[in-house]
Parts: sequence; structure tokens; C-alpha cells
Amino acid sequence: MHSTLPVICPQMLYDNPQLASTYISAFQLALALEAAGNPGEVTSQELSLVVRGILDYLRRDMTHPEGGLYSAEVSDCMIMLLVTGHAAAEQYIA
Repeated sequence: MHSTLPVICPQMLYDNPQLASTYISAFQLALALEAAGNPGEVTSQELSLVVRGILDYLRRDMTHPEGGLYSAEVSDCMIMLLVTGHAAAEQYIA
């Protein structure tokens, strides 16, 4: 039996390489501010952790074994829709 309730399955696709680049720039700025004795609200150490997290995720989950990056992942929500045969899954499959 299929549910007729609307299903919200968020499709979040971020440009992770660009996001990493932006955080690297912020990290460099934070380092410069700290070296000048004028630290900001966010430390270079905190930004470094964010950058490492993004790059680790890209390497671990988004890199194809033969090189290159995947553009998206299937969400847990989508997997449940597909496994249960929910009609809402059809709108996401091209």
C-alpha cells in the first residue's frame, strides 16, 4: 500500500570544491589577522578543521576510484522511498 501523503526529500547539492576554496581563503585571512595581532571571531584552527572535513568528505565519499568527483549522493530519504516503492520516488528518477 502506497502512502498518499506528500514526501519531502531534500535534494542538497553543494559545490564542495568551491566551498573548500572559500574556506581556504577564510583560513588564510584568519592567519594573516592572527599574525598581525588582530584575530577575528573565528580562528584559523577552527577554519582548518572545516577545510579538512570538506576535503576528507570529498576524498572518502565523493571521489570515483578512477579519479574525478561524483556530483551528488543518494540521500537516506531517497533510499527509503525507493526501497518501499513509494510513488514519490518516481519524480526523482529521470
